[in-house]
Amino acid sequence: MGPRKKSVKTCLMNNEIVEEAIPDETKDYMNQLSHEVLCHIFRYLPLQDIMCMECLSRKLKEAVTLYLRVVRVVDLCAGRWWEYMPSGFTDSSFLTLLKKMPDVEQLYGLHPRYLERRRVRGHEAFSIPGVLEALQACPNLVGVETSHLELVESIWTYMPHVHILGKFRNRNGAFPIPPENKLKIPIGAKIQTLHLVGVNVPEIPCIPMLRHLYMKWVRLTKPQPFKDFLCISLRTFVMRNCAGPTNSLKYVPLVTGLASARNLEHLEMVRVPFLGGLIQHVVEDSWRSGGFRNLHTIVLGACKNALEVDLGYLIITAARRLHEVRIQPSLTKDGVFSALKMAELEFPQFETLHLGYVDEFLLQSRMANADLVKYGLADVVENPGIITDIGMKAVNEVFSCIKYLAIYNCPHLHNPYNWISDHSRWTRLVDINLVRCHALKLDSFGQFIELLPSLEFISLDQMFREPPKGCARVGLSAGTGIGVSSALVSNQNSNNDNDNNAQNNANIHDNNHHHPDDSDEENDFRQDLQPGEQQFAADALNEMEDMVPEDGEVVAASGQETVAQSQAVIPVDVDEEQAEVAKTKPRHAMKRKRTADKSTSTSDPVIEDDHVQVLVLKSKNLVGVTMTNCGITDLVLKDCPKMMFIHATRCRVLKHLKVENAPIVNRFDYAQCKKLNMDQVLDQILRMPPDRNRIIYLRPMQQVDTLTLEQKLFSGPYPYHICIIHEFSNPPNVRNKVRIRSWMDTIANINQELIKYEFFPEATRSEDDLKKYPKYPWGREIYTLEGVVDGAPYSMISDFPWLRSLRAAEPNSFARYDFEDDEESTIYAPRRKGQLSADICMETIGEEISEMRQMKKGVFQRVVAIFIHYCDVNGEPVEDDYI
Repeated sequence: MGPRKKSVKTCLMNNEIVEEAIPDETKDYMNQLSHEVLCHIFRYLPLQDIMCMECLSRKLKEAVTLYLRVVRVVDLCAGRWWEYMPSGFTDSSFLTLLKKMPDVEQLYGLHPRYLERRRVRGHEAFSIPGVLEALQACPNLVGVETSHLELVESIWTYMPHVHILGKFRNRNGAFPIPPENKLKIPIGAKIQTLHLVGVNVPEIPCIPMLRHLYMKWVRLTKPQPFKDFLCISLRTFVMRNCAGPTNSLKYVPLVTGLASARNLEHLEMVRVPFLGGLIQHVVEDSWRSGGFRNLHTIVLGACKNALEVDLGYLIITAARRLHEVRIQPSLTKDGVFSALKMAELEFPQFETLHLGYVDEFLLQSRMANADLVKYGLADVVENPGIITDIGMKAVNEVFSCIKYLAIYNCPHLHNPYNWISDHSRWTRLVDINLVRCHALKLDSFGQFIELLPSLEFISLDQMFREPPKGCARVGLSAGTGIGVSSALVSNQNSNNDNDNNAQNNANIHDNNHHHPDDSDEENDFRQDLQPGEQQFAADALNEMEDMVPEDGEVVAASGQETVAQSQAVIPVDVDEEQAEVAKTKPRHAMKRKRTADKSTSTSDPVIEDDHVQVLVLKSKNLVGVTMTNCGITDLVLKDCPKMMFIHATRCRVLKHLKVENAPIVNRFDYAQCKKLNMDQVLDQILRMPPDRNRIIYLRPMQQVDTLTLEQKLFSGPYPYHICIIHEFSNPPNVRNKVRIRSWMDTIANINQELIKYEFFPEATRSEDDLKKYPKYPWGREIYTLEGVVDGAPYSMISDFPWLRSLRAAEPNSFARYDFEDDEESTIYAPRRKGQLSADICMETIGEEISEMRQMKKGVFQRVVAIFIHYCDVNGEPVEDDYI
């Protein structure tokens, strides 16, 4: 190695001043940059900001001019394709702008909010002829991105060499289809993605470049709109609820044209009246040359002429690459899967199956079928799918790798436990979504869930409906949604139904004559529920409540049972909540029960409680359950070690929650559950071991005694810091609800850091602590915060430590101002303060930590936030887009 160089420092005299040593705040650094550097910076700025720099300085104006002269790709929307281009353009200003860009090749974001159809002399406006003139002034222009129907048609007409870039999506689609929305597609149009919604189109011609075609609410006006259809590069074809020809033969060119697209991956046809058996014949003719062999997704919905062989041939042909199949109700049959089973094929990539698929537009539309036909849609009346338990067993034998299963309105499914066999174990099923399968038995469903090793998510909508009052007394099988004939058809293939019916009848008979001594026995029964006793539990808990007469005595109803009319009067019992109230309060404080005539004679009314239905969940991998409009009364988490959330919405008779083993469940969401026992649910959650922070969201439909609720929670044996937020916004605002998770965990993290690493004392809530603090504030530092969010007041009562100091602190160097919230729009905005982690927060509240350490006040490691929304307390549910 050579000799080390000596560093030489220049000595400055006292009277010498170096210019670089003094920072010049007023120095213009931008003007010191070269034009090349400025042009490189402009590449990362929106065009609107670049144009604004023209007026700042002469050098910046020169740099902008130079940049526009060489730029080749311009985006008028700065990458936000869903927005509109800047307003204020006129024909002359837009022409001036594009003349400054002679080398531009690709123009993105040409999404004008409004364009005049033609020019008006003497009137400056933004018109289609003006835009065309400006585009024609760019000699090297190759492609334009736009979403304007008339503009794209004009480009195809007058500039046919220009490509339509990106995805063309018209933005004014609606149904009924507006007559002014028109588009004529020329043969050989240079476009790759065409997404049309609510448009009148004469025909779909031959477009060799087209890769993705989406048509929704499109009216095809020519008598034979598919006569010249041929898109050999097509990968996606979606045709939903379009108004086309009613003659099925006119769809033959469409199906044959689709078979010619060898790279077709996504085929979706909803309400397309193609000829029955057509797909079968086309597949037979084209599969050797690759027709339909690369399909990933097959969707058939409300195609009234479609046959099982059409669906079966598509599935068999695409077996090697098939990922997803959605099947309309008329094709949801046992025979489809029995035939596929006999084909003995493998589906190595298959994941998603939707049985009884009905398009969202048909579900949400308030129009009757006759109204849809009046607007040109095909005449289709869908009946429920008729698949049975035998067909479901074959489903997994055919699709052994299935991960996501959705079933809609299949009333002939009864015993999910029977879906499992030696060759059908559902080992990879991750998500199950059941909607309106009314005949499904609750106990069998619970046993089915327990046997699924990979299941993570359960979604139930309009399931396990409670039977109408009194139906059991007159021999009606209420709540199934099907008639007697359908029940007989669905039972013809079941070997054990007679035994099940006999057992159920026996249980009902026993329940009708069962007299528990008091309500404590029912309470003990609920506590000791065993897995093997689920069916018995659902029946035994179906006991009625005593009727309290004027003198406060309990009257046991009696009567005679006749074989012909089944007029037995069932003795009624008091449930655990009412029994407790009856012992301590006078009669006027008791809650009136809903009454119904349980006999066939209207002269003998007795009180009937809700039919008790207990959903017991036991699953090793279950993460969450979502219930909407379900008839469940009790939810029991038997053994769910990975369960994380429970969502229940509009479950009218849902009352209780029991958690036996679900240590990490941390999100509870109960919205518009009319009969929810809020005290029992909160007590059950707060008694869970403090292994996680927990957030509970409630939207009660009855008045809430807030003072009593707060007293119970803060004085109870709950080892958490508790925060209760009362939200009064109507319509509901979710800002506070969403933001709370961003800071409640931070509070808990601070406490854990202090306890684990700073030897801070940990608080307890033992029996001795409860006796030591019998009065307010019950050994807690309780405080109240109030405010207004979007014009609606909120109130928070809490014993969260550190929160008030963090709210009042000044923003630090980590403050983020790209977040819209602050303390004026939400309870606490940590990003605005720069309080991004527990370590940063601890630096802010160091003095408060020292004070609490000296006072020897402990903290809990975990926190619970209870968010109560009061918009529904009058008993009428408020419409809400968030649930």
